[in-house]
Amino acid sequence: MSFFAYVLEYRINMAAERLALTEDPVSDICFACGFNDPSYFTRKFRQQTGLAPKEYRKAARDAALGTAP
Repeated sequence: MSFFAYVLEYRINMAAERLALTEDPVSDICFACGFNDPSYFTRKFRQQTGLAPKEYRKAARDAALGTAP
């Protein structure tokens, strides 16, 4: 794994944790995790997790509440 790929994966993991644990807007999380472009963030987040950030947040909340399908 290249250094760039590692950093990207780390940033996406940080964002996923914040999405699951906070109510912060996705754009705030995007910038806080080192991304400068919300569309690039969404594209890379979806590539790594299979879900858009908002979908990921909903799935994490549903799983925490035990209401996942």
